[in-house]
Amino acid sequence: MKVAIRPQLVYRPQIAIKPQERTYQFVLSRYIMEHSEMTGVIVFGSQRTGKSSYAMQVLYDIYQDWNTVLDHIFFKLEDVVRFLMVQIKTGRIIPAFVWDDAGVYGSKQLYFTKRRLVEYLQNLFDVIGTAVKGVILTTPSPENLLKALRSYEFYRVKIVKHNQYYRRIAQGYKNVLLPSGTRYIRKMYRDYFDVRLPKDVYEEYIKIRKSYLDNTLDNLNEFLQEMALKGKIEKETLKNQIKGMKGEG
Repeated sequence: MKVAIRPQLVYRPQIAIKPQERTYQFVLSRYIMEHSEMTGVIVFGSQRTGKSSYAMQVLYDIYQDWNTVLDHIFFKLEDVVRFLMVQIKTGRIIPAFVWDDAGVYGSKQLYFTKRRLVEYLQNLFDVIGTAVKGVILTTPSPENLLKALRSYEFYRVKIVKHNQYYRRIAQGYKNVLLPSGTRYIRKMYRDYFDVRLPKDVYEEYIKIRKSYLDNTLDNLNEFLQEMALKGKIEKETLKNQIKGMKGEG
């Protein structure tokens, strides 16, 4: 079950802003809201560079409310599938959501244990454009993701440190598939941001994230060890998966 968000996080604007009057802090936010098609984004980078912070700040740039941001962050594959099912069935279009730590909870190793759910997720992603304008995934490396997710023409956004301790650059790239089957990467935009979040928002986010990690780490560690012994995954992949679960985006 998704952890309920406590109501004390209040950063709501006093006056509703009409879409045509909106200005956005980030290029990615504006593109998600103004583009007619669904925008998929894979945010990646080294541990603790600010992947989750950037994703959350993009959501806040869109929703202008931290409670809503926290309510649209998911971790487990089951929660993502459940959320997408509800949105598609209701016919409502929401601006965006974040699948955080998708390199762990949506890793390619899930194909061995949750094949049917993975296939269902792919079917949902094929029609997701009718329910969601923007999908943001965070992961240390895009290669950790399920092949079903890596095969889409999602934006790739790499987070790197800027010239100050808390400053970051989000460099956006477009993964383009040509009719010939050839893929190439095109540089699209840059967003600059401060990695720090409001203190109470950050603390609530960490509490939610930790609740999932505590319930998942032991089971996944045991599974990965078993797969490594069977030769189904390499030892280096095992180390990266466990490291990814312990790190913070």
